[in-house]
Amino acid sequence: FKVKYKNKFDFSADFATYSMPSSFVSRVASKNNAIWIHNNYMNFYDNDIKQYRKFFNSLKIQEFKKIVFVSDLDKKVFIAQFPELTKNTVVCNNLIDYEKIEKLSNEKIEEKELKEIFGESLKKDNNEPIFINVGRHDEKQKRISRIIDATYKLNKNGFKFKVLLVGKGTNSNEYKKVIEEKGLDNIIMVGAKKNPYPYFKISDCFLLSSQFEGYPVVFVESEILGLPIITTDVSDSKKDIDGIYGQVVENSEKGVYRGMKNFLEKGIKTKEFNPEEFNKDIVKKIKNIFE
Repeated sequence: FKVKYKNKFDFSADFATYSMPSSFVSRVASKNNAIWIHNNYMNFYDNDIKQYRKFFNSLKIQEFKKIVFVSDLDKKVFIAQFPELTKNTVVCNNLIDYEKIEKLSNEKIEEKELKEIFGESLKKDNNEPIFINVGRHDEKQKRISRIIDATYKLNKNGFKFKVLLVGKGTNSNEYKKVIEEKGLDNIIMVGAKKNPYPYFKISDCFLLSSQFEGYPVVFVESEILGLPIITTDVSDSKKDIDGIYGQVVENSEKGVYRGMKNFLEKGIKTKEFNPEEFNKDIVKKIKNIFE
């Protein structure tokens, strides 16, 4: 590869952070190169600084002209360990195909599933707000147990609502068992969906309970479809969500409970999201990364 392609391209990108071959190819193909960092890798190494530094050194991070982060938080964590590379760092969100998302959200949900969610009426009860969580069922990161525990407490306090869990993962069976044991009939596990957007459409609030995130794409998806967001304090949520498109709560089960309770009692007012302007800003940043 070196013999045939060394510095033969105008630009090269490593979009798969964890891939050593991808790092090698992008570093060799062009001097004008960039690597994308999609998460806070300190979380993956349980805050072990030596492991964090070892990972990025193994990618030969110093050889990249641009190091692109999806959030300010991830960039700050990186700079704390590699201050000498500060000038190489950039923050840039991913582009979003908002027209496709809006179109897909209008697809119909099968009657069988509507019956599972709404009962025989197949219609939403406006007196029962619906929270939705969409994501991989991985307790270490996503902490969906917080939603289950908060729902149990809210049920005991007499609140009426439903929760849709869209997704699956290594902890799905564990969640299902706890939901059944606690008799939480208002939590519906609908499984993984190729098109989750119709479920956004029938919901009233997006709920993110994660311990950590890179930059959740579900934030932007919720904004496009007009759903207020309740999220734990992860990534750039304080900067991008709080008081604008939703509410940021303490990163704990108590925080999730208080956020849900606040929404059920008062609701959340949000600003209208402009996806076209969002994408225009990102395109400008990408052009600068190419230069």
